[in-house]
Amino acid sequence: MRWTPVALWVIGWAAPGAAAAAPQPRVAGGPDAVLGPVEVARPARGPLVVVREQPESRLVAVRLAVRVSEPPGLEGAARVVLELARPQLEAAAAALGARASLERTATHAVYRLVGPADEFERLAAAILGVAAGPGDAAPGALAAARVVAEAQVAAELDTPEPLLRVKLAEALFPELGEASGRGADLRGLTSERLARWWSETATAGRAAVVVAGGVEAARAVAAFDDWPVRRARRRPARTVAGRGGERPAPMAAPAPPAPQVVTRRLGLGYPATRLDPAALTVAAALLDEELVRAGLTGATAEVWWNARRRALVVVAAEWPRRGGEAGAGSLRERLERAVAAVAERADGAAVARARRRAVRDVLFAARSAEGLAEVLGRMLDRTGEPDAALRFVAALERVDAHDVAGVLRVLRDARPEVIEVAP
Repeated sequence: MRWTPVALWVIGWAAPGAAAAAPQPRVAGGPDAVLGPVEVARPARGPLVVVREQPESRLVAVRLAVRVSEPPGLEGAARVVLELARPQLEAAAAALGARASLERTATHAVYRLVGPADEFERLAAAILGVAAGPGDAAPGALAAARVVAEAQVAAELDTPEPLLRVKLAEALFPELGEASGRGADLRGLTSERLARWWSETATAGRAAVVVAGGVEAARAVAAFDDWPVRRARRRPARTVAGRGGERPAPMAAPAPPAPQVVTRRLGLGYPATRLDPAALTVAAALLDEELVRAGLTGATAEVWWNARRRALVVVAAEWPRRGGEAGAGSLRERLERAVAAVAERADGAAVARARRRAVRDVLFAARSAEGLAEVLGRMLDRTGEPDAALRFVAALERVDAHDVAGVLRVLRDARPEVIEVAP
């Protein structure tokens, strides 16, 4: 889930904004054109389409993201829908010499394909085919999808660092608690319920496609001119006779697994919604350097960010200290000292170095068609702006020592959310 070594952890939220029907170029604000220009269009019957042409590339990456919301009783539905789609998308990719992946992020269901640019129309058709939803899933396929979805949730809850991140996300971004699927009973997700929910969720207005690689913008937009999802027919609700006409009690959700913790892990989450994300990112890069200087092996500083909230998060494990290692006190005290100390080191040279690192990390992540589609798509998920990646890099290049010092002062005086996972 992390994007770069600075770790802009992606928590996308906003719906894609409206755009003109014809492709409209958006030009990068800075001299670097790795991330742009992009072409933006919303076909009459389709989703938002963002295209970054790379005429020299023989590959094309297609990324479709659908913003999802799981009401009570449907927690975990997106994971199951994705697992039902996985075999179909992977088979289509294999037939075209392509690669497929699917992911449930904190706010989106994401489908990805990367393959030969010459096969673009067939790649687009494959992704549209699975976006149509689960339909009448066979009982065996549905049962298998539930098992895999439950295993995904278990993997996030029975190992210490993923569990720490889930708990931190719930504390800092409470509106996103449904995404983890904690405590969900997937046995109630029938084929009919999934199909109805998906048809109501996966509308063109909640979907966005990013295409990067050797495909012209007009060709890419034409491939998504019609959105395949249709509203499922509602069937009369069946009731089961019970005492006094009552419905049977719902099945109890399976108990969450016990986390397998050997080493204590600690997370500090500093709410930073009012702080500039570019300056916050450079501050996180500086804090990463300070954590190494303080001997906190494996500790990282990360920016977690969506349209509603932002936070700077420090995650660390309490490893046995080596002989002569500096720094007394508890793990929390050492982390808080590092946050306070970095403000003293944020001079012009240090900020310039951290700024270059942050820009380099974004551009390095976008070095391939697949990486470029992911960078553009994740920033689009996060902000709802098709050119958000371009704007973010331009903002990074403008960050100075004064901006970072202001951010660090706020963080130093803030009261963080503290989450611990202990043996």
